Amino acid sequence: MVKKELRYVTKYKEESPWQNLSRSDIQELHTHIAHLMLPVANDHELARRFDLLILRLQIALLAGSAREKYVTRMYNTARQLQTKQNIPAVKKTYTAN
Repeated sequence: MVKKELRYVTKYKEESPWQNLSRSDIQELHTHIAHLMLPVANDHELARRFDLLILRLQIALLAGSAREKYVTRMYNTARQLQTKQNIPAVKKTYTAN
């Protein structure tokens, strides 16, 4: 699947295209990149929701719309995720400290 979209993966792997996204860039991301991001079988539901929340916050920031509700939700979800030691990235972070 990635080979088919390699041109776009390569383009958006770099930081520069992200600095000034146009409507056509957003359409390319939606059409050629978004479907490549499949959830992993062992993903935790709360972690997936947090990822989606961060994406929505980023979109709100880009669109210049209200972001306060996303910031509050992000903070609350992050606090809940801190307790999830069954998520490898969380466990690694809190056992390293």
